[in-house]
Amino acid sequence: MLRRTKLGESDVICTLLSCDGSQIRAVAKGARKPSSSFASRLEVYSVCDLLLCQGKTLDIVKEARLLEGNEHLRRDYALMEAASPMVEILDKTTQVGLEDERLFPMTCVALKALKAANLENAVASPECYTAGYLLKTLAVLGFRPRFDACVECGNSISPERLPSRAPFSLVDGGMVCPSCSYASETIVLSRDTVLWAQALLFSTFEEISHFEIEVDERLRVMRFLQLWIRQHLGISLKSLDYLISFR
Repeated sequence: MLRRTKLGESDVICTLLSCDGSQIRAVAKGARKPSSSFASRLEVYSVCDLLLCQGKTLDIVKEARLLEGNEHLRRDYALMEAASPMVEILDKTTQVGLEDERLFPMTCVALKALKAANLENAVASPECYTAGYLLKTLAVLGFRPRFDACVECGNSISPERLPSRAPFSLVDGGMVCPSCSYASETIVLSRDTVLWAQALLFSTFEEISHFEIEVDERLRVMRFLQLWIRQHLGISLKSLDYLISFR
């Protein structure tokens, strides 16, 4: 469940991610009534098995069976902050009838992994999962930033060769070597920002749970993602902007 929109006095328009990666929009009649069986099942972050009937403009939810409530994401404010950009990017980029079967299982794993950030002995902060998920989703959508080679000449840029202040082209989509930087419009990323972004992109969420990233570095990675998403998707994630503004 990605988003709930009020409709009339008691109905809800549900924006959902299907198991095939496409978006579904359906009306749950009476879902805002306390007595409705939908009230506790059709919540944001919930995973449900739905029976839908075709309506004139939107599908109609006839039955809903809760598979995973993910209540921890709604009860804990820090976890809710971290999960919000995950569902918002799906809400704004997935489309009805456009399938990508990688998105649904990856999202389920990411939301489940956030539980680890709420444990007393947790190492990784919630924002680590947010950044990792956004980078992976961007890669699935075809907008993966390139960190391992110059986007102008193609020469490899190994971690050992990374300067402390590395030029990066948002327009061209990746790192730029010193020889090509004069010909490109670039921003500057710190060496640690590049290395952490690479690690978050290519690591599993289980591996991310062991990442201990300093607050300032997490913020720099998220600011980079903020710029990257605006440049290549043409959208702003309000929840990501909020997360950054209060750090």
